[in-house]
Amino acid sequence: MKIEQAESLIAVEGIQVHAYHGVYQNERKEGNLYIVDVYMETNMERAAASDQLEDTLDYFQVYNRVLEIMSEPVHLLEHLTKKIGINLMESFQSLESIRLRVSKVQPHAMESCVQTYVEMKIKR
Repeated sequence: MKIEQAESLIAVEGIQVHAYHGVYQNERKEGNLYIVDVYMETNMERAAASDQLEDTLDYFQVYNRVLEIMSEPVHLLEHLTKKIGINLMESFQSLESIRLRVSKVQPHAMESCVQTYVEMKIKR
C-alpha cells in the first residue's frame, strides 16, 4: 500500500523555568515563572522507518536550547519568543516550521491574572 508522507509534529510542552525577563525592575530582580511550549513540523519518515535517534529531531536538544535562551534576560515576550524560534530554526535544519508559546505565569502587578503569553509561528 502506497502511503504519502503524513504531516508530522514533535512537541515539547510545559518547559518551566524561572527567569528574569521584563521591563520593570522587580521583574528583572525577582524573576517570574515562564512556561514554553514548542511545536515543530518536520519530516519523520526516516526516523519512523529506522527507529534511530540520529534520524529525528532530538527534543532533548531543543529543551536544552530553550533553557539556554531563557537564561539571557530580555525586556519583551515578543522578542524572547522570536529569539527562541529563530534560534531553533537555525539550529535544526530539518524543521519545516515551528510554533511557540511563551507564557509568563502570574505576572507582577497583575495579581488576578493567571498568565500572559505570546504565540508565534515561523516557517522556512
